[in-house]
Amino acid sequence: ILREPVKHLKRASYVFLTKSNGRRDTELEALIQQHNPGVDVIECAHRPQYLQRLDAPAGERIPLAWLKGRKVVAFSGIATPESFEKFLRDLGALIMARERFLDHYRYQSDDLDNLFALAQRQGAECLVTTEKDAVRLEGLELRGLTVGYVPLSVTIEPDRAFAAWLRARLDAAR
Repeated sequence: ILREPVKHLKRASYVFLTKSNGRRDTELEALIQQHNPGVDVIECAHRPQYLQRLDAPAGERIPLAWLKGRKVVAFSGIATPESFEKFLRDLGALIMARERFLDHYRYQSDDLDNLFALAQRQGAECLVTTEKDAVRLEGLELRGLTVGYVPLSVTIEPDRAFAAWLRARLDAAR
């Protein structure tokens, strides 16, 4: 999914492909090269780090293995919720229900009430969301179930090749 129209590729000095799984997408790369021949394409991978409870101190991290076999309700207000839900499934979470809100959604108390009720109906043990969404839950009352979020790290793949690529460009700019 491109965040901008294809015609804007010609303006790019570099193209970053996010959420890479390590397999080259030759069709996408051909499209990019068609609109900007010779542009450097850099791949980034997102990796879940741990589960953080919203009502716990920041240093209290729950290992991702805790999600394996747990019944959860996943909710998010991001552009591509499918990737978040896939992370949870890949970690072994049993997604009993999901709620997809609009990107950048501003949560209200009623939303959390509805999510807690949904989780209860589905027999879920906790609610899980993204780090981006967790920030938008601040100040709302959490009652009943655990609400947690999964921070992601972003790595550039392969990192050594990227470091060499970056050094070459910095040296050329001097």
